[in-house]
Amino acid sequence: MLVVGDPGEGDTSQWVLVPAILGLAADSDFMVVCSDVIYPTGDVNDYPEKFFRPYERYGKPIYALPGNHDWYDQLQGFMFTFCDRLPPAGGMPPGDLHGLLRLLWRKPKPVDADTREQRARFRGLPDPPQPAPYWVIDLGSLVLVGIDTGISGQLDRDQGDWLARVSREIDKPKVLVTGKPLIVDGQYHPGPIEQRGFTVDDVVREPSHRYVAAIGGDIHNYQRYPVALEDGRRLEYVVAGGGGAFMHATHRIEPVDLGIVSEDGSNPDPVRGDGFRSFPLRGASLEFYARVVRRELRHLIWRAAIVGAASSALAALLLVWRAPRWWAIEVAILLALPGLVSALALRYVASLHGFRIAFFHRRTTLDALDAATWLAERMGGQPTRGTTRRLTPDQEDLANLIWPRFRRTRGPLHSFFSEIFDVDDPPLYKQLLQLEVEPGALTISCYAAVGTEHEHDPPALEDQVRIPLAGS
Repeated sequence: MLVVGDPGEGDTSQWVLVPAILGLAADSDFMVVCSDVIYPTGDVNDYPEKFFRPYERYGKPIYALPGNHDWYDQLQGFMFTFCDRLPPAGGMPPGDLHGLLRLLWRKPKPVDADTREQRARFRGLPDPPQPAPYWVIDLGSLVLVGIDTGISGQLDRDQGDWLARVSREIDKPKVLVTGKPLIVDGQYHPGPIEQRGFTVDDVVREPSHRYVAAIGGDIHNYQRYPVALEDGRRLEYVVAGGGGAFMHATHRIEPVDLGIVSEDGSNPDPVRGDGFRSFPLRGASLEFYARVVRRELRHLIWRAAIVGAASSALAALLLVWRAPRWWAIEVAILLALPGLVSALALRYVASLHGFRIAFFHRRTTLDALDAATWLAERMGGQPTRGTTRRLTPDQEDLANLIWPRFRRTRGPLHSFFSEIFDVDDPPLYKQLLQLEVEPGALTISCYAAVGTEHEHDPPALEDQVRIPLAGS
């Protein structure tokens, strides 16, 4: 089987992974889309361009787990596509919304005729359709258990009880597939369950339930955490959200030290070791953003300047034309607000030396060795490439903008860095998982696509782990 996480933007970054999917199709029985099938709101009428068309040549059943973006449509697009059902006429806003927010929640659009026609033309339904947004798939010697984590990441009581029951009653090795990873970006998120005294990870770690791995989407890159449990078992916690949406930076992941798993593990061997793994590597992530940040920063500055100038000019013209009437003053204030926000944004960018980097450092860049040197200085320790290079002042300004030294991240640019600097130019660092079940073992392979491959190139193997099932 194949696992593709968070694919549905419908742009180059999604399509770049399609050849790898088709290259592995013959060796798979089905595919699972793990979280956020459709961006930005899960709209049912976005499925033709963002799901049916990209995967029309796959030719095998596709099942899915919804992510938070699929719930923004009250799950209508997801249920229609994968379960052949529509929510009740009044919709089904997420259960943890209350009051005014529930009333104002986005109402789903009706399914138009073109969407129905293209579903039949390009993909059809899984056979049989999914019964619900969470499910169990029995593979014989292994069981997949998929859960729906909604918007907040919390399971409701009914689904939590269902998860505990199927985990207890099915006496086979299992893999959990979830919209929200349990370990991600070096942090532990056990998965709360409403009004229950246990978490999703409590269910996964219970020895009698026989879980060997937990795979989650939501974060748009690849991460693997081999966790050594006190009873001697090892659980693989995998993040597999690099299936098409913008890349989340991996250089922002601090050195991993959770007690249960560490950066290098007990064996730092890059192939057989038991430490943290990621794709792209932190250095490649920093190098990628060093290449694109100046151009995108120039666009951001120009847009802010144009919006600010236009709104200020409109406010001034209105005051000249209709002042001192109170309504004109009030409207002018409203018109000037975008200008004020733009001015604050430009001041903020200037405080980060953004103007100098965007317009005067056009030839400044960071290569792999530069990136490794900067990350070693910021995080401590030795560069992964074993050597260092002294960065120029211009390079230090650029690196400090992308990932500041001494953890001094400031403001929205660093809070939403990956979203702001989303580009569709290779290398794009996309990935999918292949799960191969054989007698006594499960092999999880991470295959990469960056957008520079030739048409008939085989998918590139980026990471692989073999998990014994005997005794699990």
